[in-house]
Amino acid sequence: MLHYFCANAWNHRRTISSSDRRAWEQQELEHEILQLRHALSYLDSLPAIRRRQIFTNLGNALSNCGRYDGGQCGLGALLIDS
Repeated sequence: MLHYFCANAWNHRRTISSSDRRAWEQQELEHEILQLRHALSYLDSLPAIRRRQIFTNLGNALSNCGRYDGGQCGLGALLIDS
């Protein structure tokens, strides 16, 4: 679960930074996506609400970097049973 919280920290750092959000390379966004992908490896041991949050955040991060498959993650979050 630590990876999930690290990803949130990178997201907040990206939010408060003054860097150009349209820049090709965004270090904070790269770290956020990496941490969320690491968090995916622990899905089986996490409660359903946390799994939904991971998928939702990953979908948003992928969408922010221009990946259209971010919606797939959002859909995956909706399909997780409680």
